[in-house]
Amino acid sequence: MDIVKRIEYLKKLLNKNNYLYYIKQNPELTDSEYDTFFRELIELESLYPQYKDIDSPTLRIGSEPSTEFKIIEHLQPMMSLSDCFNAEEFHTWHNRNSKILENQNFEMVSELKIDGLAISLVYENGKLKTAATRGDGNEGEDVTSNARTIKSIPLNLNKNIPGNIEIRGEVYISKSQFTNLNLEREKNNLPKYSNPRNCASGSLRQLDPMITKSRKLDTFIYSIGYCDSAISLPETQFDRLNFLSELGFKTNKNVILSNSLKSVINTYKDFENKIPELDYLCDGLVIKVNNINSQNIIGELTRSPKWAIAFKYPGNKAITQVMDIDINIGRTGTINPIANLTPIELDGVTITNATLHNPSYIEKLDLKIGDWVYIERAGDVIPKVLSVMKNRRNGTENKFIFPTICPSCNSNIVKNKSDAMYYCINNKCITKIKRAIQYFVGKNAMDIEGLGPSIIEKLVSNKIVNNFADIYYLTKEDLLHLDGFGLKSAENLINSIENSKNKSATKLLVALGLTHVGNEISDLILNKFESIKNLYNLKYDHLLEIPQIGPQIATSIIEYFNNTENRDLINKLINIGLNYKIIKSLNIESNLLGFNFVITGKLEQYTRTEIKNLILSLGGRVSDNISKNIDYLITGSDPGSKLKKATELKINIIDENEFKTLIN
Repeated sequence: MDIVKRIEYLKKLLNKNNYLYYIKQNPELTDSEYDTFFRELIELESLYPQYKDIDSPTLRIGSEPSTEFKIIEHLQPMMSLSDCFNAEEFHTWHNRNSKILENQNFEMVSELKIDGLAISLVYENGKLKTAATRGDGNEGEDVTSNARTIKSIPLNLNKNIPGNIEIRGEVYISKSQFTNLNLEREKNNLPKYSNPRNCASGSLRQLDPMITKSRKLDTFIYSIGYCDSAISLPETQFDRLNFLSELGFKTNKNVILSNSLKSVINTYKDFENKIPELDYLCDGLVIKVNNINSQNIIGELTRSPKWAIAFKYPGNKAITQVMDIDINIGRTGTINPIANLTPIELDGVTITNATLHNPSYIEKLDLKIGDWVYIERAGDVIPKVLSVMKNRRNGTENKFIFPTICPSCNSNIVKNKSDAMYYCINNKCITKIKRAIQYFVGKNAMDIEGLGPSIIEKLVSNKIVNNFADIYYLTKEDLLHLDGFGLKSAENLINSIENSKNKSATKLLVALGLTHVGNEISDLILNKFESIKNLYNLKYDHLLEIPQIGPQIATSIIEYFNNTENRDLINKLINIGLNYKIIKSLNIESNLLGFNFVITGKLEQYTRTEIKNLILSLGGRVSDNISKNIDYLITGSDPGSKLKKATELKINIIDENEFKTLIN
């Protein structure tokens, strides 16, 4: 027997059957036959390990447990979708794109929005190379070993695809498998998972691939991200779904092609009644402009494509009783009423609280303590009270009196002129301080590992820390006086605090906690004004020169930096050594100053992060999308569709060496 040929035969046979079984639901082999061939392959590969290849179906069993997840930089950013929740909002989206395309009847594809975990699969010359989670959109966790255990993810493509191609989809666990898993865990006295989506997410992130394999995860693939220029792709989303199926991927067959607003809305209504019968979670439809060229014309926002939208279904509802109304104080001093509910299960989650937004919302509902209410939960959003069942009142209900003084510090509560919210204006309010510090050290801000809410509570209560700047004056001795700290844990926290000084000025601006100012807005502000200090005396009109900043955000920024206490706190952080300038050593004659760049293709001399930071440090700006406002396209190998669009718009196209010449 020719061992090599036999191994290759068995690999092809088993991979083909996996495809027929998991994708087409039409296997050619019985379970018994499959097991026989599978065992034979295992035996041959153990006897002849030199012929064991990475594409062997036996490797789906899983590799050795990982000790940690590496980070993978996506070949191109994984964007999130904008949402709409009713026909009117969808109509607005459709009208905007109709104007851009000058066509009211452009084709749209309606796809089910699978409620799972986004995944990016990169294939090199037809073989699975890497798998990564979405992460922050630019970088994700390397879950390749775990993804290889998912039977609906092919290890080899059915067609010969040269170079790199990135495939995107959703990892999920079926409702039936989720139920079986929870029954098994209950039998073994283990805690049950709250819902299928969280279970899928946790299962894909297991350090041991064997655990991932046991969960029997599945996928639906829905798009192609990056691909090398040599690859010829279909020119519509509908045809690309068929192409993906031909490559060996499992695609969802509930796809409807429409060319009118009315047709899409009818599709939305039709599927709403069918979704409960599906064996997987679905929370809406994803509507995409069908033609890829039209997608490119419409373009993208910083975080989401303008040519696609998630048309969400209403969240599930339940009936429960309001036992009390509590007050939560936010980091900016917002006084937030929270309904304390009789616990009730909704979407596999036990609900005990629901948001009431503000006093006006309570008045509008005519809500009283003791009322029976309808609540709604959509996704991970905190549940909200929808309406009051006034017919169930028995006279024992009590009217809620909104406080006039802060329950934490006894300071006056003041209504903000620009919104319906009420605020504690005392900057010394201990609860505000705790919330502000928690936000400052969080992952999206300074990311100080080991400084969680319980530690912050101890530091503030013991008056060791009075604001987030005080964190940087902590010593090991301060920490060793607190319960739960030993020498090693104290050293680790001090090191984590010290390391955070290297965070960018953007992260520092985010960490300050200005209302409506996150990563994107912080980037825009500092790209324009260069330094946090330059925001101290900023004029309102100067902020409005940035297109993404409107009156509300501008007001928030002006009010924050007009406050002398805030400026004193920032100065304290600057004196400690935190980065407050996005441009550290800018020569005003820099060739990059004020110019806009897009990066595409595989770079050899830089990582994406390195070249982006270099451009920013020299006064340039970086965008993910080609538009007429872009000055330079930096290209690596296999640049893809951005090169074509840049050529059409007559944008300067340079490679890495030309970029080096430009900055020198």
